[in-house]
Amino acid sequence: MKKLKIASLFAVFALVATPALMADGLEIKAGVGSVKAASDRAGFDAGIGYSIGIERFFAIVPEVNFNWLNFDGSLGSGSAGQSGLSGGSTPSSSFYTLPVLLNARILIPMGGDETPVVQPIITAGAGYGWSHYSYSYAGNSSKTDLSGFMYQASLGMLINLGMISEGSASSTSILVEAGYRGGTLAYSGTNYDWSGYVVRAGVNLGF
Repeated sequence: MKKLKIASLFAVFALVATPALMADGLEIKAGVGSVKAASDRAGFDAGIGYSIGIERFFAIVPEVNFNWLNFDGSLGSGSAGQSGLSGGSTPSSSFYTLPVLLNARILIPMGGDETPVVQPIITAGAGYGWSHYSYSYAGNSSKTDLSGFMYQASLGMLINLGMISEGSASSTSILVEAGYRGGTLAYSGTNYDWSGYVVRAGVNLGF
């Protein structure tokens, strides 16, 4: 857990240290995401990042993500936790995962010089992830920390609120995205598949 806390502080510092004048938009988004190593269960998934415009149709987006899975029941073989349990008590498991990723984003040209109301986007990136797993069963509990390489790719759109109403000065956009996040996290030499789908919605403040 200590390593996860240190990683979280480092990730937040990295985002804050990005020069504000370079940031075209602060992004905040939330939704759901699944993890194969948790028997493909899905849970809360969120992200915060900066969209840094390089040119009109290309941006760099460093971001910190957070995925939380909490459920009752045992995990199957090959999962990052206890498996094959039976008896009168119900196992309880929680995963807290922190992927820190650097993304490249392509804004698909829609024609014309004005910013479109709906801007399709393609985003892909890679980075590193940390996960803390806690487990309890029949009065016993255990904790495990995993880490490893992660990557993601998604399709989405920006709905530019400033272009909906003529004369509006708003630079805020609604962000919707759906995609795939993968990677392998390891514990004590054993690798676990951390891939799964991610569906989120949020806002881009100032893109």
